Amino acid sequence: METIIQETVTREYHMMVRVNNIGGPASCQSQQDAFSLMRTSKDTPEQTSMEAYDRGELRTYSRRTLDLYRDFLHACRAQGRNLAMEVRAHQLRARGFASLDAAEAAPA
Repeated sequence: METIIQETVTREYHMMVRVNNIGGPASCQSQQDAFSLMRTSKDTPEQTSMEAYDRGELRTYSRRTLDLYRDFLHACRAQGRNLAMEVRAHQLRARGFASLDAAEAAPA
């Protein structure tokens, strides 16, 4: 199961690094060491590391669900889909924006 979780986290990372930020790439996108540091930072009462969050969520899935999610990520990659971008687009539409471009063009 750990292999599937690691493969899933790696696929999600590869989608995240293709997200174009308004101010340019975040350090975690352009420097894998910075990303690894952020992912493996220790939890505090004020903040949960991304690694703990992702792995904690993924560990709640059954083996079948993990297999299905992994296969879904493979299919998304084969179709050129980026789930990180799709999630952000859905969040922005829920906030009233027609698209990512519309949100970026909106006054701050």
